[in-house]
Amino acid sequence: MKKHHNWGGIIIVLSVLLIYALLTGFVVWGSFNKGWIVFEIVFLPLVIPITVICFKGLSRRTAAKNAFITLPEQTAETMVVNKSKKVVGSRYTTGTVFYITFEMPDGERKNFQVIHDRYATIEKDDVGTLIYKEGNGFSFFIDFKRKPNKDQ
Repeated sequence: MKKHHNWGGIIIVLSVLLIYALLTGFVVWGSFNKGWIVFEIVFLPLVIPITVICFKGLSRRTAAKNAFITLPEQTAETMVVNKSKKVVGSRYTTGTVFYITFEMPDGERKNFQVIHDRYATIEKDDVGTLIYKEGNGFSFFIDFKRKPNKDQ
């Protein structure tokens, strides 16, 4: 199984370090005037935290991809107990995230993010087989196969 690596985060860190090293070299060798020393003093405290935040975000995304690849699929006979959606976005763009809550055989409820097509086709009180992946703090909805209704 191919695992994903956080090349984006590594490239960001190396780029920032290279820029910082070049600026430091130019200042030390006298290629720039004293104004660049002030720039460098401001540059370091601002860019390093931003780089760390970007690296952590990319690392989390990479961890989620690796978890999805490596976790085994699990199945359970479940019932749909709730459907919900949340509008997310900013001032200029919005989107909707869809969630379905399933009740497991032991009474535990699990909430999964699903795509719109699955949200539209699965109804509350449906009973069937839930296929999902879970572990390492991640939960992934794979599929839900509805049992045929006895009334039909």
